[in-house]
Amino acid sequence: MTTDLKALIRRYWGEPFNTGNLAVVDEVVAADYVWHGGGREVRGPEGCKSLFAPFLTGFAERQWTADGQIAEGDQVATRWTFTGTHVGPFRGIPPTGRRVTTTGIVVSRVVGGRVVEEWEWMDGAGLLRQLETATTPPTAAE
Repeated sequence: MTTDLKALIRRYWGEPFNTGNLAVVDEVVAADYVWHGGGREVRGPEGCKSLFAPFLTGFAERQWTADGQIAEGDQVATRWTFTGTHVGPFRGIPPTGRRVTTTGIVVSRVVGGRVVEEWEWMDGAGLLRQLETATTPPTAAE
């Protein structure tokens, strides 16, 4: 059972990032889905898709990899790495052409074969630093 849950989470996170296929969200995310991260909540499959969208439009050559997973009961913890080339606007930062890498951890709760709730942490500050370094002009002191 835990092997199946791990595979479900790898597919659910991997397909949108690696192939751009958001249809998997409709297949595996519950209608009452709740995502917790960055001090906010996102709800439902459409909300879930809104989390992927900035990465799909902002980055090419995307690769999401599950670096490790632990499953117990109805929960799967996944340590992941995302890489991509910044080719479109992302969080207000114009395209830089830079290759970036960020990491994170997501804990997913699965009920009846559907993801119902997730808690995620990612190194968003590190990702933004990689992008802003290319676009932020140096200060007079530099």
